Amino acid sequence: MTTGPQDNLFEQSTMTFGSHLEELRGALIKALTGLLVGFLIGLYFANFVVEIIKVPLVSALEQYYLEKSKKELEAEFHGIVPPEVEQTILQEGVVPDSVKVEPFGFLNELAAAYPEEFGHLRQQFHRLRPAEVHRDRIGEMSSQLVASEVSVASEVSVAGEVSVAGNGAVPPTAAQHVGSLLSEDDRCVVESLIENPDPTDEDVQRFVDVLNSILDNRAFHEGIDIGKVGMKGSSLDFSRRAVKELESAFDPEQSRRLNRILISAIFPAAIDAPKLSVIKLPTWKPVKVQVIALSAQEVFMIWLKAALVSGVVFSSPIMFWHIWWFVAAGLYRHERRYVYVFLPFSVVLFLAGTLLAFNFVFEPVLSFLFGFNQRMNIDPDPRISEWLGFVLFLPIGFGISFQLPLVMLFLERIGVFTIENYLTRWRIAILAIFVLSMLLTPADPISMLLMAVPLTVLYFGGITLCFWMPSLKRPVEIEEY
Repeated sequence: MTTGPQDNLFEQSTMTFGSHLEELRGALIKALTGLLVGFLIGLYFANFVVEIIKVPLVSALEQYYLEKSKKELEAEFHGIVPPEVEQTILQEGVVPDSVKVEPFGFLNELAAAYPEEFGHLRQQFHRLRPAEVHRDRIGEMSSQLVASEVSVASEVSVAGEVSVAGNGAVPPTAAQHVGSLLSEDDRCVVESLIENPDPTDEDVQRFVDVLNSILDNRAFHEGIDIGKVGMKGSSLDFSRRAVKELESAFDPEQSRRLNRILISAIFPAAIDAPKLSVIKLPTWKPVKVQVIALSAQEVFMIWLKAALVSGVVFSSPIMFWHIWWFVAAGLYRHERRYVYVFLPFSVVLFLAGTLLAFNFVFEPVLSFLFGFNQRMNIDPDPRISEWLGFVLFLPIGFGISFQLPLVMLFLERIGVFTIENYLTRWRIAILAIFVLSMLLTPADPISMLLMAVPLTVLYFGGITLCFWMPSLKRPVEIEEY
């Protein structure tokens, strides 16, 4: 046993305590200078680094939306997705979607773009369709249309005296004005439907064609005092605005629209109010993932962080050199030989850890996390700044933790631990590894396991390295009294 406490803890060392502090300060300054140089180089490669960093995130998001689309189709097809549909999703990278379109507007746009091929499909807007006319009211409407003969001029004078009542009653003067615009053939069609309580589909179509011929007649809205037609709502307000537009420049389509509004106001119980009809059009859309930033300065900070990440990687040989050289300054001459052996392996292990995290850890971690989005039916919308923080922390944590075998070998060579210590305390070591992995990874079990399992293998690899690597001269034993 020793005779008493030593006054100088560094009596057996090659350096004094003050020299150690001075050496530490110098090593830190040199390492930070190397990091600064790496950071400046990283500024040039920052855009490229951001693109590289986005790859696993975009890939995981695309896979998420493809899998989500497959599950939705399984529900639609009762568990069995047609093979051609699944093949299209997987090979083409597109997912089924739908849009709402106005069919007649779509046909007109198609006819305008390709008149030779689709010109015959051109349609007129604001026309009545059989579904908009109540079949059981056709006989009543027909009798009102042919009730009496009045001229357009006389109708103008009396139309303002009557309005559509709230109970759906039809003002006879307005109906008569409509009837006065019928041609002889149209009047015959209308008269044939007066006593027909159950008109056929053909009869309904003929009646609709008669009404549409009136919609094409400009004299219809010109013969009615719109302000006196008692229809409350936005459609009539639009009619009044439309009249003012027609007074300045006649537009056939605008005239037809106005007539359509008025005829539904005159016969509210028999003709539906005009409304825009849209249909669902199936489409396929590519899975286009966008990584977003929510503020202007956030993009600048992303650029700086990307430069820092690349700077750490670029300057890692310099930083490890100065860190190991600081350790070597406190060792005996024969012990410093380990530094030259460990340094290249240290750099290689650091880069191996970062590459492992980037190539093999990000994808399963993201798949695990996005799996919760899929089960909870919440689509992810990740911000690039949050993702970059994840990328910054995880690879560096992997790189540092992968120094474990060299640290074990170094401590064994300088006599701090023995191989027997490593073997007898492996359970405690593995527990420490899992705790360390929990601290160095995000809050998910997958990334923790993906770090802890390789570190466990590296721990036993470090023991093997201690057996396998030839030993240099052991440090001088301190004499005990």
